[in-house]
Order: sequence, then C-alpha cells, then structure tokens
Amino acid sequence: MATAPDDPTPASAPSARTTVGAPVDEVWAVISDPRTYPEWLVGARRIRAVDDDWPAPGTSFHHTIGWAPLRLRDRTDVVSVDAPHQLVLRPHLSVLGTATVTIGLQPDDAGGTVVDISEAPHAGLIGRLWHVGARNLMRVGLWGRNTTSLHQLEAGMEDGTLVGRPAGHDPSNASPGGATLSG
Repeated sequence: MATAPDDPTPASAPSARTTVGAPVDEVWAVISDPRTYPEWLVGARRIRAVDDDWPAPGTSFHHTIGWAPLRLRDRTDVVSVDAPHQLVLRPHLSVLGTATVTIGLQPDDAGGTVVDISEAPHAGLIGRLWHVGARNLMRVGLWGRNTTSLHQLEAGMEDGTLVGRPAGHDPSNASPGGATLSG
C-alpha cells in the first residue's frame, strides 16, 4: 500500500492486512468511530471520551487499554486523516510511551475494502526498546495483535454487529471538550 508523504509510521513497522466484504465508506465509519474499538481492537477495553471534532488532526479520544491487573488510562491523538482512505493515530500508552498507527483503506475489485494496519513504537520505553534491539520480537507481537484485530473487524463488519456512528457531541452525556461515554 502506498503511504502519504506525511505518514510518520516507519517502513520497518509490521503491517497486517485483510479484505473486508464491505465498501470503503462503511469500513471508514467503523475505523473513524473510536467507540467501536473495544469491539474489534485487541487490547482496547473502554473509550471514556471522544473530542467533538474527531477525527480531525489534533483531536483525541480517551481510553482504557490492557488486561487486568495492568490497565492503563490515556488518550490517542489524530496525527493526520485522509478520509476515507487513511487515519494516522498516536496512541499514548501511559508510562510505556507512544506509538504511531496507520490504518489504510483501499477498495478492491469485488466491492470490498483492503484494510492495512501498520504500527511502530514512537517514544518512551517502548520506543527505546524498539530502537535498541527488541524490534524483531516486538514486530511479531504487533503483527499478531493487529492481525487478530483485523480478523475481528472483518467478522463484525460481515455479520453486521459492527457499525460505526458519527463521533460528534452526544448531548445526553455532555462534558466540556468532548462527548463522554457512559459504561
């Protein structure tokens, strides 16, 4: 997949790919709605709030990630967006550091969508480990997590249980600076 010139994900980042039997706009509705992430993205546990203008560059959603007993509360920022083809995110992983994730969507000849996720540690502890020799081990883990996530995305899209929604302000759960989600 060709990447945009401002794509900060390094070429050495592991990439996972699948084809979803749904058009690009329907897949984009899910990818661009962080409230769906706990349903398909391995490690995503809860989305606590989403900025009103999501997914505009610089906006964020606040999340809880991980598994008990290690659960981290932090945020993910939008680095760049080329709707409905590419979303570049910067997840903040608390004390572990940050990563850069690029999600790309391309139509296929059968009317479906090729979805590609590449991810690499960016800064902090995980960034240092990536640059000092743990890259090969981390690549395997990231590839496995993203491959599983894409299989869950594909299954949810194809069975109709995974549907994206506009991310804007929810007046029933209002808070300053963004929509707050209950649960």
